[in-house]
Amino acid sequence: MSPGAALSAAGIVLGGVAALCRAGYVVLSQRVGRLFPDWTGLALALAVGACALTPVTAATDGAGVAAHPAVLGTGFLVALLSSLIPYALDMTVLRRIETRVFGVLLALSPAAAAGVGFVLLHEQLTARQLVAMTLVALAGAWSVRRTARRDGPADQPDARPASTRRRE
Repeated sequence: MSPGAALSAAGIVLGGVAALCRAGYVVLSQRVGRLFPDWTGLALALAVGACALTPVTAATDGAGVAAHPAVLGTGFLVALLSSLIPYALDMTVLRRIETRVFGVLLALSPAAAAGVGFVLLHEQLTARQLVAMTLVALAGAWSVRRTARRDGPADQPDARPASTRRRE
């Protein structure tokens, strides 16, 4: 689609659904991370996902896996790199920061991917793309800085006079 082209209603609806799913992921990941102090919640979630997808895989291409057992090793590597490690990092971060800040920081992923594509794959980025990446990065930095300034260092007492502090 070229810049300035009309947007389809289906694309807008699907984009909204994707945004709701991403927001649900962030909120649920934070709850699971706080409910389970270790990695039990993540292990349960990945086990449920594996159990849900195994019958689908067996029904659609189970013979392919039996004929090529090396596919299991590749599948394990993909699961490790695309699910276990990123979700573990997300859960670790969500235990320490607000979901609002995490949501803003998630917006940095496409910008980081574009930067990697530029550096490693020599992809050309337009001025519009570079401006968009810069604005997203600035929004992420502003959000994190604003939260850090508001909360202050966790290990230092509040230096403001008692009369100016909010009652909690």
